[in-house]
Amino acid sequence: EDAVDGRYGLKLDFFTSCVQQDPPTGCFHPVSLSTILQPHRTSTSSADMEANLRRSSRIAQLRIDSHGHPQSDTTETDTVLANDKSFAWEDVRNFWELKSSRQINSRGVWANMILKAAQILRFQWHRRFVLGFLVCGTQMRLFRFDRSCVLVSLPVNLGDDEGPSVLTKCILAELVAPTEAVGIPDWCAQPRIAEVDGRPRLVVSVDGKEFVLGDRISGPQRDNLTGRATSVHLARGRDDRAWRYCYKSSWPYASRLHEGGVLKELKGTPGVVRVLAWDATPMDVALTVDWILMHCRPLGVSGRRQYGFSTSVSNSTSSASQSHDSLSLLERTGDDGGGGYPQLHARQHRQTVTDYIPLSFASTQLAPLDLLQAWRSLYVVIDTIATKGWVHRDLSLSNVRLSRNDNDRSWSVTLIDFDLAARIEGSNSGSPDKTGTLAFMPLEVLESDPQFPVRHQELHEDEAAFWVGFLRFISRSAAGRDRYHRLLDPKLDMSMIAGAKRSIVAQLKRWPLWFSDVVYEAKQCDLLREACAEIYSLQFEREYDREKGKHAYPDVDVVDGEGRRVHEVQHRRVLRAVVEALERWIECCEEYDTLASIRLMGL
Repeated sequence: EDAVDGRYGLKLDFFTSCVQQDPPTGCFHPVSLSTILQPHRTSTSSADMEANLRRSSRIAQLRIDSHGHPQSDTTETDTVLANDKSFAWEDVRNFWELKSSRQINSRGVWANMILKAAQILRFQWHRRFVLGFLVCGTQMRLFRFDRSCVLVSLPVNLGDDEGPSVLTKCILAELVAPTEAVGIPDWCAQPRIAEVDGRPRLVVSVDGKEFVLGDRISGPQRDNLTGRATSVHLARGRDDRAWRYCYKSSWPYASRLHEGGVLKELKGTPGVVRVLAWDATPMDVALTVDWILMHCRPLGVSGRRQYGFSTSVSNSTSSASQSHDSLSLLERTGDDGGGGYPQLHARQHRQTVTDYIPLSFASTQLAPLDLLQAWRSLYVVIDTIATKGWVHRDLSLSNVRLSRNDNDRSWSVTLIDFDLAARIEGSNSGSPDKTGTLAFMPLEVLESDPQFPVRHQELHEDEAAFWVGFLRFISRSAAGRDRYHRLLDPKLDMSMIAGAKRSIVAQLKRWPLWFSDVVYEAKQCDLLREACAEIYSLQFEREYDREKGKHAYPDVDVVDGEGRRVHEVQHRRVLRAVVEALERWIECCEEYDTLASIRLMGL
């Protein structure tokens, strides 16, 4: 008792001190976990005051919003945990799930654990892992939700002689463990709270430069437990007033190239976002098989291969991990990665700061002529990047940003998010799976065998650029919008999306009525129909003989065994034809707009 009270500042009645009374209303509200778990201090530091101010202002805002006042961010209600909205997902350190049922292996119970962990990792974007404790009746399991996998212990029987001791030690170990031991980096280092212009703000340091963070403009989906977990915030310098930059935090595979290094090599390339800072030495590496084998001991139980999982999170809490053997067992799930061990891929926490470009293909309603100009510019940009020896591999509506030329008022595009970029020649990208956004992914990649991945070439970029512009264009009409949303349906798998895209291609060859409604601005122009036909025919009527490495076109010679020359020559052919078709489409729309204006003026 003396050690706990003196070293960690926990009162003996800390279980009953988790609520406080609100004097004006008389209601009791739970205290933030981060407030309870802070080590005891004789005086309050400025950082603590700023943290409390930030938390108090957020709680006050949440309570105001709960009474029906308008919110500045409509997604803020998703962060609420308690019914009285007294604290949010950002405050959760770890969590316990208590069930009266004994169904500790229930899929529904595990799903609830996964959803809660996903929410914590979603809002604590810098965090490496979360610990979850599941108690069903007299059975308990420990979950470690890591950025690269989930470790699950075997159930512990709390009804036996050592059960109560295990439960008590787990509670104390979880409460008094340092923040680094439960997946939270040092708060004084990254990120930290500082007063900026009289307000508490999150401040990060990237490559020796400090940036103040503003609103989060994008983040992982609600049910996204694994993946890159990309989170993007508005950012500015300490002395700046405008939010001119983007701060991106992500957890890509450690084997992949750093986005900052790619952008540095492409520095000065037209159509590529400018990078200001990036961390050359990434933070913690997530779990790998080597880490598990170092901290776990193989055990054979009931004829199944299982792995020991130590609940020790630091030296100070090692007694909790040694209290019960059954808590040290890890159930094995998933496919083997060789040698009977699970296939895991290490992830790294990486940070990148780039220019902020607010408009994208998805966020603005462009006129048809402006959309066609931006679409043409996209093909020019991917060709420029290809001449530098790179392919983007993740073209999507949100990754294609738009800017307007002040001189001629034309639209051009700038590509962002080079996390998945790879060299056209050289070593592989380091990605163990298919990359890209499914709705815009090339058909050859969608339909490829995972055991024999397709190497991205310029032709795949051409096809992805076609889907970006085409789907954005058809989303302007009701008939096309239905097909657009169908391809973006997260419930569809790769084979279903590939089938839907092939169906669209087959319909375009017959010039369906729904597509005529999409391009109603110039539906009387035969030139527009010819331009559309030229685009999709060149994009999709490409047949490969993968075994021989030859292309269907007889006048194209194969230079090397991988068919590099084939892809390069055909890319030039597609690029020239598509750009010319889009330019004629633009001219057609300009003529149509001119005729419409003349009719409107009565001339």
